[in-house]
Amino acid sequence: MRLDSTDRLVHNAILLSIPDNQYNLLRRHLEHIEFPQHHILQEAGAKIEFAYFLNGGRASLVVLTSDGRSVEVAIVGKDGIVGTPLSVGLELGPQPAVMQIPGIGLRVKSSVLMDVLNSTPELQVKWNR
Repeated sequence: MRLDSTDRLVHNAILLSIPDNQYNLLRRHLEHIEFPQHHILQEAGAKIEFAYFLNGGRASLVVLTSDGRSVEVAIVGKDGIVGTPLSVGLELGPQPAVMQIPGIGLRVKSSVLMDVLNSTPELQVKWNR
């Protein structure tokens, strides 16, 4: 059992799987947030401001086609993270991420996550598997 900085239970599989010392580096920076349906978490080609760890709900990663339609290419829930490009040092989002099913979760500033990843190489390796 893990708690976030506001003493709410954490359900995100990534945050639950990392060692306590690494989680504690992030914990005080995690902000509890509610995600309404259609909330845009990340824009294509834009700087990734936050990484999102969902505790509930679902986000869709989509690709925009040349004729303006969108195609869902991945789904992220409580088992993942929106903002994975940060783990390899990329600061721009390759595709939009949109909440399809409303939920709750945690977010951390991209600069904080990158600092933690850079100071704990074993964590970076785990997230890139």
